Amino acid sequence: MSGEQDLWREVLWLAIQDALKGVSTTSSSCKGGRLREIRHARIYLTKPNRDFNDVCHLAGVDPQATRERLTKLIAEAPSPEELIDADSPRAKTFTAFGRTATFEEWSKNTGIAKNVLWNRIADPKWTPERAVTEPVRARSCFRRARSRSEMDA
Repeated sequence: MSGEQDLWREVLWLAIQDALKGVSTTSSSCKGGRLREIRHARIYLTKPNRDFNDVCHLAGVDPQATRERLTKLIAEAPSPEELIDADSPRAKTFTAFGRTATFEEWSKNTGIAKNVLWNRIADPKWTPERAVTEPVRARSCFRRARSRSEMDA
């Protein structure tokens, strides 16, 4: 197998991963954009098109056999919506004090907002136990108004 074939197999592999597991890298961070890209990958792999055929030939695989196999795999795969939801913070879990729960469940049980928990868990300085027990500090929404003389100084 040549280096060029390896490259085209990687192109094909990435499209397959996008279709079966969800788009890993995308310019669209919104749910609608990610759904659109997953659906596009699925159409690209299952509907006859010249580009797919060319990539398969360059990768050294039979386009028709590959398309047939991928059509079956995609039919058995989770829907694009399920893939997106499984990747959301709402569906992700973490364990604290031996209990595993979703961010939403931890939020309901502790009164700490999901986004606060998410940021705490993402920060290596926070343990899961500390993340669910330490109260959120109140942030001051009001700032002292500065006088005109203070601004000019």
